[in-house]
Amino acid sequence: MINSPEAIFLLFALNKIGAVANMVYGGSTEDELEKYISDTSSSFVFTLDIFQDKFVKIAGKAGIKQIIVTSITESMSLPNRIGARVVKNMKPISLPEDSRFVSWKQFLRQAIETNKTCHNGDAPAVITYTGGTTGGSKAQCSATKRFLRLHSNISLAKQAFAAKAHGCSCYLYL
Repeated sequence: MINSPEAIFLLFALNKIGAVANMVYGGSTEDELEKYISDTSSSFVFTLDIFQDKFVKIAGKAGIKQIIVTSITESMSLPNRIGARVVKNMKPISLPEDSRFVSWKQFLRQAIETNKTCHNGDAPAVITYTGGTTGGSKAQCSATKRFLRLHSNISLAKQAFAAKAHGCSCYLYL
């Protein structure tokens, strides 16, 4: 889900409640996915529908409680969704016959409102993985303050692009 608006919403929601996002590349093999999920004791998976078949095969072994599935077209406007279906032949994919699988919309309907907020800047926020160029992939954990700094840098980048038209420069510090 990394390239979808739902992924951004999800990251901030998880960060707000102090949960850690385990960002795994959907194109990974089933064995890699099972290892990443098992190693971190992840119990919920959010994935695009094009990758859901991999999770059907590993859900039981990896201890996954629920798999929330969305389509890359979920947040598109109606004309873009129609265009994606016609031009790119992106048809909706049905959920598997497994009670652990729910759609993004079903998941949102189950939402529980909370005021819980993580205020510890050193708490883990996101786990990502290296490309594995020097052996196997390695997990990297980013703290909440770094995650939030990235968000502020994105906001600054928007301002920088707007300011560029006026001859200004802006540097982003990570």
